[in-house]
Amino acid sequence: MSLTHIKVRSQNSFHLDVTREIASLEGHLFALPIIFINFGGEMIYVIEHRLRAQKLEDRMDKVMQDVIGTIFRPRIVDELFKPQHLLSESSMRTLFQKLAHASIMSLNQESMDKLLDLMTMTVKYQIFACKYPTELIYCALNHLDYMRNLVQHSETISNSLRKVYHHIERVRF
Repeated sequence: MSLTHIKVRSQNSFHLDVTREIASLEGHLFALPIIFINFGGEMIYVIEHRLRAQKLEDRMDKVMQDVIGTIFRPRIVDELFKPQHLLSESSMRTLFQKLAHASIMSLNQESMDKLLDLMTMTVKYQIFACKYPTELIYCALNHLDYMRNLVQHSETISNSLRKVYHHIERVRF
């Protein structure tokens, strides 16, 4: 084995190690979609339970389709899965406030604050309960399954959710 061959092997090995390090450091650029899906899933869960508690089940399908359809509009999904930093807390609050009001349902400021606080508390718990990063992805997939069941009769929204599944699979592996 020549010295140049050894040197090349060392450079390739070093390059692979550096590439792995950079990839792991940039993994946070793909965290936004997972956090967004988990927040969205929790929002839908709370809204559904509040509508059931208030015996407004006749409006629930419309509200769920409107909100889930808005959350997963193709344009939003495409933008969401671009590598980017997480949004600030105030930006996330504003975004989900707009998403929650994307239907016939309306919330006063106090109810909206409670909803956002509950969503935040639950997602934080989910993050802390995860032993491995992939568990947070599984949590997001569970939220997607839950939302898909709520809007299963809407082909357009179901297709958007399928697209999200494909994005997650692409990012995950």
